[in-house]
Amino acid sequence: MGKGRELIPGFQEEIHPGVWQRHLLWGAPQWWTHLWMGICLFGLAYIIYNLPFKAVFPLAGVWLVGQSLLMQLTRWDPQWDDVLLKNLFGRRYKKRYLAG
Repeated sequence: MGKGRELIPGFQEEIHPGVWQRHLLWGAPQWWTHLWMGICLFGLAYIIYNLPFKAVFPLAGVWLVGQSLLMQLTRWDPQWDDVLLKNLFGRRYKKRYLAG
């Protein structure tokens, strides 16, 4: 702040981290975690209605491996999903800097 300015009580507050930090669920971006849980729950419903109950345990392992992969990708690069979606559906990132 510049010299000579006074702080007005009630207007000088810290920004809540939810405004500027990514929303993570179990260490991965929320959208991807919800999508992965939805896929696994669909698989669970299929197993419950059509297969023996013993098949639930491998599905739990598949969910755990998938969630761990999402967590590791997020630790490696917090914006990995933005880059992936941009490369798949948007204009591609420039491979080198083009001046001018």
